Amino acid sequence: MCLISNDNAEICVVLEAIRRRTVAVFVFGFAILWWNKNVLGRRRIPSRFSLLDKIPRQIRNLHDLVGVSDNDCKDAIRMDRVAFDQLCGLLQTIGGLKNSKYVCVQEKVAMFLIILAHHTKNRTVKFQFKRSGHTVSKYFHDVLQCVCKLHSLFLIEPDPVSEDNTDPRWQEFKMRHQSGTFGGIHLLRACLLIGGTDHNGVLHAVDDHEIFLA
Repeated sequence: MCLISNDNAEICVVLEAIRRRTVAVFVFGFAILWWNKNVLGRRRIPSRFSLLDKIPRQIRNLHDLVGVSDNDCKDAIRMDRVAFDQLCGLLQTIGGLKNSKYVCVQEKVAMFLIILAHHTKNRTVKFQFKRSGHTVSKYFHDVLQCVCKLHSLFLIEPDPVSEDNTDPRWQEFKMRHQSGTFGGIHLLRACLLIGGTDHNGVLHAVDDHEIFLA
């Protein structure tokens, strides 16, 4: 209570109002600081996706795989850069593989070959190429369909081996096949044959390796 004379009553009222307003301002400011520190500070600010930020990393990653040296290229996709360019060309001209809006043919084929060469999982490839799992799966199947269209170039039907063939490998196998044994060891009839036999029992091309069963 302000104990002053009646002449200074108005001054006392003004000072009391200023004091109350000052206290209110300090309390309000302290409340704002506490809210910013304890409430807003705990909220996670979501990161905004930017494709422009990922494009340089995607291009650099593809260049490191197939654009630096043949040794790095062989380690990654099991073929050198010349063979990789030729395969991409065949997949484009014969298989019909095309560049998409965001992924080029070379990157599609590189993802496909890495999965086949190293049995890599989808999660690993998407992290390596900075792509989504859906993108990796989609373009893997696209490249696979185009590769199947190249069967006429890569899958050649072997020629039958005639009975009078003079190749020493064929003569040795023919002798083993007719006898059924070799040094007391029975030959497995389902040996590694490429093409097998036709309806007349004529053998087709035979691999150099054989499987033996005791």
